[in-house]
Amino acid sequence: MSLDKKLNILYFPGDDYPAFRSEITELFCKEIPDNGHNVHLVMFKRKNSIHKMPSLSNLTYHLIEINKWKYKTFIFNRFIKFIYIINLKSCAEKIIKNEKIDLIIARDNPELGMLADILSKIYSIPFVFQMTSLFPEMRKILIKYKPSFRAVVRYIKGILEEKIFHKLIRDCDLFLPISKAMQSHFKKKYPGKKMIPVPLHAPRDFIDYKKVEKYNKDNRIIYVGQISLLREFDFFIEMLKKVKRIHEDVELILLGPIMYSGLEQELRKKAKDFGVIENLKFLGEVSKSEVPDFVVGAVLGLSPIPPTKAYRMSSPTKVVEYLALGVPTVANREIEDQRSVIEESAGGFAVPYDTDEFAEKITYLLDNPEVAEKMGKAGRKWIKRNRTYGLMAEKLENELIKLL
Repeated sequence: MSLDKKLNILYFPGDDYPAFRSEITELFCKEIPDNGHNVHLVMFKRKNSIHKMPSLSNLTYHLIEINKWKYKTFIFNRFIKFIYIINLKSCAEKIIKNEKIDLIIARDNPELGMLADILSKIYSIPFVFQMTSLFPEMRKILIKYKPSFRAVVRYIKGILEEKIFHKLIRDCDLFLPISKAMQSHFKKKYPGKKMIPVPLHAPRDFIDYKKVEKYNKDNRIIYVGQISLLREFDFFIEMLKKVKRIHEDVELILLGPIMYSGLEQELRKKAKDFGVIENLKFLGEVSKSEVPDFVVGAVLGLSPIPPTKAYRMSSPTKVVEYLALGVPTVANREIEDQRSVIEESAGGFAVPYDTDEFAEKITYLLDNPEVAEKMGKAGRKWIKRNRTYGLMAEKLENELIKLL
């Protein structure tokens, strides 16, 4: 611990308890508290939730129990949410007064961001805003993939949220974009704003994973992440068909939650039409602690991300986690964050978003397991030295202290 000043941080993570995002659980619930700072997380909690988050002596959860607010009308929905946010505001004010809070950090959620902005003005403490995706853009683009009344509502919500996010970025004392690409995007609009990118890093459990040296040479490849319309999973099936021409026994594992009802059936039908249904395995969502066991059993990990405006500014955790486990990756180069990680680490291939390009590099690694193993080891070594939440925590703490 290189810093003498101990911070008292009030954090609105935006996700309900228990949160699973690594930038919450690893950075704010492990590394920063481990460095001696006090972190107070204020979160909504679904009733009857059995999952838990990290527990440390200087990490405190302030939970507001809620019922799921999916009622029949949008207006009633918003009213119920407003009531819960009033309760959360009351809780936050007690913490600020009783714990001598130094600063407030809000992540992603527009309503909680506005609350943090208001509280920072009332109590004259710095306000930090963290943004992990261009959510308004994601909401607006959904109408392209699945036109419906719900998609129209999301589109309108995206327009409103965009205005709120811009206000929060203008008002905050420090902006934490998720990538250098997002930083560059907003620097054009707000050249004088202080910004520090906080990309996704490798969790401790992945870096410390003990089975990582046991390299598996089966023709198994894996994708870990959400399975959604926005990820264009037709790409995977077309790519898999091309790989199968050389490696008939190739197996693609899809590990992650399916975000839209009926999507798995649609993908299974297309896989059957393309003659790869026997080569495709849907394993669904597993706990974070189980993910390494699946990843290390694959020759390589995949990260084809559609190069839309929102995704270009993302920080895909998949590439970092594959490499942390010693598994090389094939990913598309249009996503700046994953391209730079692959090129700097020599842990895989960064190719154009094209099924032929992906199939070629996948086939090469399946044909040359010794090259795959070398790339995986190089990637793991680089991650340990450059992309851990411990390193990110020290950098962020220095910047937060400068605000005081």
